[in-house]
Amino acid sequence: MKHSRVTQADIARRAKVTQTTVSLAMRRHPSISQATRERIVSLAKKVGYVPDPMLAALVAYRRAQRPASFQGVLGWVTNYPTERGWWNGQQIGYFKGATQQAQELGYKLETVWLREPGLKRDRIKQILFARGIQGLLMAPQPKPHTTIDLAWADFSAVAFGHTLQQPQLHVVMNHQFRNMVNLIRKLHALGLHRVGLAMPSSQDERAEHSYLAGYLVEQIKCARPDRLPYLLTEKFEQREFTAWFQKHRPRAIVTDLKTAPQIQSWLQILGCRVPGDIALVLPNVPFGDSFYTGIDENPLLVGATAVDVAVGMIHRGERGVPENPRSVLIEGRWFSGNSLRP
Repeated sequence: MKHSRVTQADIARRAKVTQTTVSLAMRRHPSISQATRERIVSLAKKVGYVPDPMLAALVAYRRAQRPASFQGVLGWVTNYPTERGWWNGQQIGYFKGATQQAQELGYKLETVWLREPGLKRDRIKQILFARGIQGLLMAPQPKPHTTIDLAWADFSAVAFGHTLQQPQLHVVMNHQFRNMVNLIRKLHALGLHRVGLAMPSSQDERAEHSYLAGYLVEQIKCARPDRLPYLLTEKFEQREFTAWFQKHRPRAIVTDLKTAPQIQSWLQILGCRVPGDIALVLPNVPFGDSFYTGIDENPLLVGATAVDVAVGMIHRGERGVPENPRSVLIEGRWFSGNSLRP
């Protein structure tokens, strides 16, 4: 080697390929065959190649100074039974935040529906390659504990939340534990001390039990008369709710978006008005909603952050299932709607 520091140009001459091929191989780009990638990476280790951090910083600086040009395509990957089944609640905010940030960085965001009839693993890979998709944003799954089999080694993938159990990818999500803690504290500050948690157990399970954990932490701090048992059941039926409510008489009920209208109708049957008699609050006020009081989970920021993580992985050549998955948690903020009593 002629240089004191080994460069990619040196590796290219040794491997008898172009410098661009070396650059792509070191970033594990799927356009380079696995055999070529392994040969070049092995040669780089053998000759002692170390990336130049100053050069990397200069490249990042130059990118930041010029208008975003087209960089590539990201896939918004959904897994609902219907093609548009995911278009609801927070996911709308995630998608809009991701779309805007992708455009800022020069990327196009395209939807990919995994349950399209006849679509199998190998065919999905072909479609993703044909569309030039480099990074995958795995939208929340319809059910917790979901497993998805894809050609993960060829893509930079990020998941929203923990509903995708296998594989374990880098995650961007709401800080659901902190959101629940802050929600209870705000209610206490407003003079509502008898706060009950009532929702289907599946909704808390989707949040890795973060809602229940935050609720219990704050319940311990309450005076004993104000400590209420939670109601988390699989079926969440009117009979169970009515018995729980009449026994414990909460002044505020924390629930999830899907269950809130149901609880409101049951309370009306019991002669209780929302918000006149009972406060009904959510730890996840849906994107664009103005009725419910609770925590705005900042879905636009969550979506934008997921794009930042995915694009950073693409630039660093990080693909496949990570050995040490990381979680980025976005805290929410109090939102005062109309479901809290005056």
